Amino acid sequence: LKYSTPVAVQLILVCLGMFVVLRILAAGKRKEDAEI
Repeated sequence: LKYSTPVAVQLILVCLGMFVVLRILAAGKRKEDAEI
């Protein structure tokens, strides 16, 4: 099955991935600040 993902879809996936990572990092920083 050959299916090339459209560039627009790839950009959306990358943006969502970065957003999730930033959310995780932000949550981690909040937890560290709370512990200190």
